[in-house]
Amino acid sequence: MQTGNVTIRKAELSDLTEIGDLWIELMDYHKKLDPFFTCSPQGAELFKEYLSKQLESEQAAIFVAVDSANVAGRCLHRDQRYEQR
Repeated sequence: MQTGNVTIRKAELSDLTEIGDLWIELMDYHKKLDPFFTCSPQGAELFKEYLSKQLESEQAAIFVAVDSANVAGRCLHRDQRYEQR
């Protein structure tokens, strides 16, 4: 899907570095609001590992917004089913 200069598409393994960079930017913003959100030194790598597993999962979908060949945003959807009690 394309909207203006932004294209929405499924994420690929090659997008993980840029998605990770966006995540760091988001966490740094939140850290200024509340130190609770301070990332561990390995936080970005752990997040990329998590995303890599989600790319392989049949219960997850990751989409990216690409603007001028750069990832400008991402969306992760997980279809989790829980047993009814």
